[in-house]
Amino acid sequence: MSAQPDTQPETQPDTQPSSRPHQLQDALRQELLRLARHEDDAASREAARVHYWEPTPVTVVVHRQCAAALRDAADQLLPTYDAVRGQVQAERRM
Repeated sequence: MSAQPDTQPETQPDTQPSSRPHQLQDALRQELLRLARHEDDAASREAARVHYWEPTPVTVVVHRQCAAALRDAADQLLPTYDAVRGQVQAERRM
């Protein structure tokens, strides 16, 4: 038996380690926004099943609330969100 040479390429170290957390945050934010769109679509599909004079199904309201919560969570991952939120809170204290 002959030994096979290692054919896997060596992994190069990340030259910009500080960009990795930002890439992860960006990916997470995009996933949260995708899920919010999915919730909005589900709400639209369910709302389309009832006549306009009928009450809105509770599931439509819940899907819309979930979408709003997911968008809020996505916004919290924006780099300027904390700075703006802190500024707004400081202005409210005045």
